[in-house]
Amino acid sequence: MAFLISFPLNVICLWHFFVPLPYQCGKTMNSPSVLKSYILFDCMRQPFFGCAASLITIFLIVICSKRCSSIQEQKAKKAFQFFGMRRVRCVGMLPAISFLLTTWQGLRLIFSDHNEWMLHHSHTVLFICLHGLESVLSCWVLHYRYAAVMTKQRCLQIWWLLRPTFHIPYVYSLGRRYKVLWTPEVLEEVLDLLVSSLFGLSTFIIGFKVSSVISSKNRDLPDLSESLLDIKHSQIDLKSKKGISLWEQLLFTWVTPLMDLGIKRQLNYDDLFDLPESLDPNNCSKWLFKSWMEEQTDKECESSLFHAIYLVYRWQYLYIGIVKMLNDASGFAGPLLLHSIVTNMEDGQAQNAKIGYGCAIAIGLMSILRAFLGTQYTFMVAKLKLQLRSSIIMLIYYKALDVRLSDRNCFSNGEIQTLMSVDSERIVNLCGSLHELWSLPLQMMAALILLYLQVKFSFLAGLAVIVLLIPVNKVIATKIGLASQRMMKAKDERVRRMGEILTYIRTIKMYAWEGMLSNRVMESRKEEVKYLGVRKYLDALCVYFWATTPILFSFFTFGLYYLLGYELNAAIVRNLCS
Repeated sequence: MAFLISFPLNVICLWHFFVPLPYQCGKTMNSPSVLKSYILFDCMRQPFFGCAASLITIFLIVICSKRCSSIQEQKAKKAFQFFGMRRVRCVGMLPAISFLLTTWQGLRLIFSDHNEWMLHHSHTVLFICLHGLESVLSCWVLHYRYAAVMTKQRCLQIWWLLRPTFHIPYVYSLGRRYKVLWTPEVLEEVLDLLVSSLFGLSTFIIGFKVSSVISSKNRDLPDLSESLLDIKHSQIDLKSKKGISLWEQLLFTWVTPLMDLGIKRQLNYDDLFDLPESLDPNNCSKWLFKSWMEEQTDKECESSLFHAIYLVYRWQYLYIGIVKMLNDASGFAGPLLLHSIVTNMEDGQAQNAKIGYGCAIAIGLMSILRAFLGTQYTFMVAKLKLQLRSSIIMLIYYKALDVRLSDRNCFSNGEIQTLMSVDSERIVNLCGSLHELWSLPLQMMAALILLYLQVKFSFLAGLAVIVLLIPVNKVIATKIGLASQRMMKAKDERVRRMGEILTYIRTIKMYAWEGMLSNRVMESRKEEVKYLGVRKYLDALCVYFWATTPILFSFFTFGLYYLLGYELNAAIVRNLCS
């Protein structure tokens, strides 16, 4: 069978080798059109871009279609059943569609020049035969060797993904030849390119998803090659930060061993890193408790929890503020550099090319720097929130245990639980809000100065929109605060009633009071949900104004700038939108 297929192909290859290329293309050597680029692409399309690509595909299919082991095939079959075999078989029909398109193009070309077609179009016949063999093998390997191709052999998937690039030069040459895209020749090639691209992209995506399904199913299965002894997965001492370099802290690679272990099996409590000393709840509570006791012993001023927190975490908070300032400053660098690039492009001077390249490189570097600063700022704020939350909760717990019984009766269990869960969370959220309190005015001031340099006094129209929306946001914020207070009162009442029910559950069961008391709890719950709904609707309205404010600002600024008689260009528009 292989001999019957290879013999005519070898004959055509020999004929194609000995016959000069211009005669195969239907052109003589004296024809000046053979020197044109699109004729050369037309001549070289089947011999190189077509035949060579088909030969590479056939070679890779033969190498990569070896049968997997029975265990791997069974895993792949289960994964494909989870993903859907119909999709794989539908993708396997795409090479047949591409072969039909190629055959139609070749036959149309041959019958249009039927005189001496073997001399002129031997490369076309060779391309059709090779492409047909490639299509048959591709359909076969996707139907009967999908386990090997889709799970293990990545090189064939990558080649199928890159295969359509061989069509691009010929499509480009056709576009230059006909000057019009809506011609049958160009549409056929574009359709062939789309089919090949869809096939390559589909096989790559299916292979990636199937491999992820197989790996996710194997996470709970131990590897037979691993030792049965419990070996520590990392030599990193997170408690003392030994073995962690600065680069690992920037990229968070110190957590990679833990993630690799989580891929292999379910993580246990013993697998987790020990908390560093700065995040240890005992240390955090001791530091804050010591500062709070100093505040109470100081008779010159009134005790303040905020001042106690400030004394403990002031230097850490100042360091976070410096990172925040650098992050905000890097955010303004991108629009300014982009403005200079657009301005240089509008000038059209060759000597400004180096400035444009330098600005483009600077934009990339500033984006990387901002990504590093943003992630570090978020991580440090999260660490500070954990420290504050643990220390405040333990401080409330110590106070609840140490308070006198007469003072203890003034607070219900629900109110104490609310202090430990909700009120402590409000104090923790101040970590980010206080930085925004000074950061937002500085950002607005810098933005207004830059806008004045670009659009002069036209920015006042957008600023007027923002000023008019401030009272609206103030009213909404007041309503949100009122709804939150009423919701917390209803929540405290619900928690108090539930605590009483759980305390006297035997008496309630004895007298069959479950229905009556459950109705009381549901009344408190309905009131809580009602105010929660009011708060969420107001939050949605706040988000709406937050999202539409930049659009209204740009709209009114552009409008006033145009009415004042100035000319809008790409640099001003891009800088204003940024």
